[in-house]
Amino acid sequence: MNRGVGEMQHFNVRHRVWVSLLARCRVLLVAALLLGTFGVLGALGIGNTAVNAATLNVSPTGTDSSTCGTGTPCRTIQQAVTNAASGDTVLVAAGTYIEQVKIGKDLTLTGAGQGTGGTVIQAPAATDLATNSLGLEVLLDVSSGTVNASNFAVSGKVFANGCGDNFYGIYDRGGARLHLHCR
Repeated sequence: MNRGVGEMQHFNVRHRVWVSLLARCRVLLVAALLLGTFGVLGALGIGNTAVNAATLNVSPTGTDSSTCGTGTPCRTIQQAVTNAASGDTVLVAAGTYIEQVKIGKDLTLTGAGQGTGGTVIQAPAATDLATNSLGLEVLLDVSSGTVNASNFAVSGKVFANGCGDNFYGIYDRGGARLHLHCR
């Protein structure tokens, strides 16, 4: 088939327009698929939870509430952990917290340090220690999820005979992962 110069130029222009449109459509299609996929994954709770992560605060002078905000911190670490969603961060101010902490979700716990003026999780009196589902007395009990903990000291109870069979300061079990960062 013989085409004239005018027809060939017209064909080339039309061909370039179609190629350009197809390239743009492919880019838009890929973008739509990616956004749609991440939107669906996000709605299912899969993917980067840090985008929606909250920071909860704890202070020895706080009051346990449902917020644990900067101006209204919770008094106990456990209350902040209970209020936190998976992927949240709990910032714990310097002080001694006499309690047991049970965590069953992805969480970051950050204290104010381990030395003088730092953050201490102290064991309650021996008669006040509750046991976990395995019958063990544990101060920091991680039952599931991944927990990143840093800048804490954990102080256990004192036994009359110097030892105890059912007491653990920190315990992670099952598929739980506990990452302790000491500084």
